[in-house]
Amino acid sequence: MGARSLQERGLLLGAAVLVLLWVWDEWLFKPLEQRRGELLTQVATLSDDLRQLDALTVAWQVSANADPDAAARAHLAALAEALARASGTVAAKSGRMVAPAQMPAVLKDMLGHFRDLEFLSLEGLGAEPIVPASKDSPAAGAGPAPVAKTVFRHGMRIRFRGSFLAATDYLKALEALPFGFFWDRVELRATARSPTVEGTLIIYTISPVNGWIGV
Repeated sequence: MGARSLQERGLLLGAAVLVLLWVWDEWLFKPLEQRRGELLTQVATLSDDLRQLDALTVAWQVSANADPDAAARAHLAALAEALARASGTVAAKSGRMVAPAQMPAVLKDMLGHFRDLEFLSLEGLGAEPIVPASKDSPAAGAGPAPVAKTVFRHGMRIRFRGSFLAATDYLKALEALPFGFFWDRVELRATARSPTVEGTLIIYTISPVNGWIGV
């Protein structure tokens, strides 16, 4: 009887694990992966916008240094208009993202709403330009660039521990926030104290401002 009861408990535990895995895959992981793919497409589009902006800036500098005849002035005015449109597109796309300086507070404050989750660590991963500087960009001293044309990717890693359901609710709450950021990696690892899991979340945002994110 005892052996049978132990076997039944093992089967029930296995079934519960399978249900949790199904919930994780269908309700959270697949939607997050789909969202991640959409955001990566947006980053690729933004990279194209930045390259266009870089090329327009180079053309601006060339025209600005040319002889100021009527044709050159007309060409310069057309370039200025195109440059303003491209700059506005880049600013609008990066403006919809959470500001890098706000990321630590957003992640920790949201985590604090879930009593079953314990904060472990928060780490800034630095900033890097989405599009490296072009070799054709004007050199320093060649005249002031009309606009800033670099957007930086700012990454952050947060680690936490708690129940599986609270962890998934935390991730869904972050996804529902009105401002955007990019999911880079989501990992939930089972611990010896089942159903407790340890979670690692890496996200990043984009901003025209370079600099370290204070934690």
